Amino acid sequence: MVKLLIMDDELAVRNALFDMLKPLGHKVFMAESGSQAIAMARREYFDVTLLDIRIPDMDGLQVMSELRKINPNVRCIMLSSLGDVQIAVTAIKQGAVDYLPKPFKEEDVVKVVADTVQAMFGDDTKSFQP
Repeated sequence: MVKLLIMDDELAVRNALFDMLKPLGHKVFMAESGSQAIAMARREYFDVTLLDIRIPDMDGLQVMSELRKINPNVRCIMLSSLGDVQIAVTAIKQGAVDYLPKPFKEEDVVKVVADTVQAMFGDDTKSFQP
């Protein structure tokens, strides 16, 4: 079972992402801050994270860096409402596997997560396909 972590300071976004990803059959966790996400990662092994770039307590890129220190194999997908191409480029250069601009469509989120999981686990994730 793949474990996913959603980190976003907006409850509505966390809930929307949870509702998109939970039906795929994997365990989904939610964090409202960078410090909470990091604390959760110290207790739980996450395969994939969806991280908002702009959160009040720390930058999402900093969170990604900390999560990768805890688990070098974690795959991070960055989320941002900024629509700034430079931020996407920076996130990818720093190790993010993908970038989703807000607002996002459910099929885009599911596809990016499914592709990420497929790249990690291969054919063991056939049931995870959108």
